[in-house]
Amino acid sequence: MRNSAWLAAALCVLAFAGAARANPMDLTLSRLYDERACTDTRNQSLCADQAAFRELAREFGLVMAPALLAPAETLGYAGFYLGLEGSITTINSSSSEPSNVWFRGTEDQNPDKVMFVPSIHARKGLPFSFELGTSVSYVSATEQVLLGVDIRWAILEGYRTGWKAYFPDIAVRGAVNRLMGDDEMDMTVWSVDVALSHPFSISGMMTITPFLGYQFVQTIADTALVANGMIDPDDAPHTLIECSGDPDYQTSCVGGIYGPNIRYLDFDREYIDRHRGFAGVRLMYEHLAMILQGAFTDGQQSFGVSIGMDY
Repeated sequence: MRNSAWLAAALCVLAFAGAARANPMDLTLSRLYDERACTDTRNQSLCADQAAFRELAREFGLVMAPALLAPAETLGYAGFYLGLEGSITTINSSSSEPSNVWFRGTEDQNPDKVMFVPSIHARKGLPFSFELGTSVSYVSATEQVLLGVDIRWAILEGYRTGWKAYFPDIAVRGAVNRLMGDDEMDMTVWSVDVALSHPFSISGMMTITPFLGYQFVQTIADTALVANGMIDPDDAPHTLIECSGDPDYQTSCVGGIYGPNIRYLDFDREYIDRHRGFAGVRLMYEHLAMILQGAFTDGQQSFGVSIGMDY
């Protein structure tokens, strides 16, 4: 058991170190502007493309969304779980056209088709079928870290004999992930999900537990004043410039007066709701658990795996 814990810790270190070698997927919001909607004759201001900002936040929010990666049954009041998790989420980056928000909004303008997020997740069982968890995640190919916390309550679990044995375990969970390490993007993603599962014993040595459920995800995306230039906006004076033009673009424009290359963008806060279903399976051998899961919604899919020790 102790050797397995050391192995999980070593795998976590390797995953995080390997992912941190480069940061081509760092968000670059200063490119999300719309020149057509700006009327400043000095050409020192740019209009924030609010629609592009919302689309980028919409897809990136699902990358950040808490993954369940557990059946509905809890650990029990004395239980503890420590696992290495990883999730892969698709993004709409197939086009390299300037109109693609990932092409415009990432560091090297050559976005991947998926984003990988490795995590370390710890969960502790509590009395009355409650369970508390916390996680630390890294968004691969960026400098961004996610800090997360979740709480789960099993409304119905543990019936294994008689006619009640046909009842599935049912649990609800609330979770939140907070983005850290990005100077431009301020993002929080919270979710509520409900899951159903039922364990099946195989030869008395292994337990297989399929599960499925539904998750509601809300992304709250905001940003400070974004500089399109080499000087931090806090170090340079700025004045507001009115924007007009295409009514389909909801834009706001901020003009810099510090020099010819200093421009600012100001995005409105976005609240983005999404819904997705998920299904998975847990394989349990003694204290070793392996969990596979897929989550699906309109236009994006996520696939996750967890390997850990259930004490």
